[in-house]
Amino acid sequence: MYKIDEKQYISKKYQPIEISAITSENGLAFCYDGDYDLLLAAGGYLHQLFENTVEKYPENIAVQINQETITYADLNKKANRLARYLRSLGVGAADFAGIFLSRTPDMYIAMLGILKAGAAYVPIDPKYPAERVHFILTNCNSKILISTSDKINKLTGFSCPKVLLDTDQNKIDIQSSLNLPVSEIKLKSGDPAYAIYTSGTTGAPKGIKISHFTVCNLVRTEGKIFGIKPEDKVFQGFSIAFDASVEEIWLAFYSGATIFIGTEEIMQSGPNLSKILDENKVTVLSTVPTLLSVLTEDIPLLRLLILGGEVCPDELAKRWATTQAFLRKLT
Repeated sequence: MYKIDEKQYISKKYQPIEISAITSENGLAFCYDGDYDLLLAAGGYLHQLFENTVEKYPENIAVQINQETITYADLNKKANRLARYLRSLGVGAADFAGIFLSRTPDMYIAMLGILKAGAAYVPIDPKYPAERVHFILTNCNSKILISTSDKINKLTGFSCPKVLLDTDQNKIDIQSSLNLPVSEIKLKSGDPAYAIYTSGTTGAPKGIKISHFTVCNLVRTEGKIFGIKPEDKVFQGFSIAFDASVEEIWLAFYSGATIFIGTEEIMQSGPNLSKILDENKVTVLSTVPTLLSVLTEDIPLLRLLILGGEVCPDELAKRWATTQAFLRKLT
C-alpha cells in the first residue's frame, strides 16, 4: 500500500484555493481565507471529531435511511459497543479492518467502531467481484472483515476472521457503550484512519493510506469553506469505496448534520432523484456534473452544491445558479 506524504498533501489541500463563484439572488460561493495554521495545529483523530459532535448535539439525527433515523447519541453507543468487541478480538492500533456492507446505518457503525478500536477502515463495495475483494483483504493484511451473513456468503476461500453484524449482534450488545479512552487504544496522529483502493484499471488496485492527521485537517478546513450546519441534511451518494464519500460523511459528522443515505434504489432513480431529495429536505449535495445533468427539476431547499471530479459545463453551472448558490470545487 501507499501512504500520502502529509506535507505534500497539506500543501496541496490547505493553501488558499480558488473557487469559481457564480452569484444569484440567493447567495454567492466563496473561499475560506482564514488561519490554516490554526486548523493544522488542531490535531486529533477522525472519530474524535464525531465524538465532539455527539457531546454538542446528542439528539440530532445522525443518519436517515428512507424514513428510519438514528441519533448521534445512539449511533455513538452502537459504535462503542462494536469497538470494544473488536478490541476483544485483538483489533487495535495500526491494524486494517475491511467493511463489506450495504448502504445502511450499519455501514457507519462499522466505520466508527473500527476507528474507535484504533484500526483503519478499508471500505469494499459489495458489488466488487470476489477476486477483487480477496486481493484487497490480502494486500492490506486485514485483521478482520465486518459484514453480514447474506453478504459474506458470496465470498469463499478467504480465511480472514469475520464479524457479522446480524449473527454476532448479541455478543456486541453486551459490551459497554462508553467511549474508549485514547490512552487505551494508543493511537498516533500519523496512524492510518482509512485506506481506499484505486480502480486498478492500469494494473493491480493500489491502496492509499490516509492518516488521522491528514483527514482531520481536510474535514476541518472544508468545514470552514463549506459551512455545513447542524440543521443541514447531507446526501450521501458516493460509494464509501470512493474517496469523495469522505467529504460527504465526515463533513456531516463534524458539523452535527444529518446524513441521508443514497440507497441503491435511490441511486438508480434517474431524473426522479430531484423529487426524492426535495421530499426528504436535502440541503447539501456533493456530486459530479454527469449526475447533476440528469436532474431536470429544481431542489428548492438545496442551499449548497459541491461539484468535482469532472469539468462542469458552463451551461450546467448557469442552470443551477439560477435558484441557489453554486459552488464549484477545483482540484
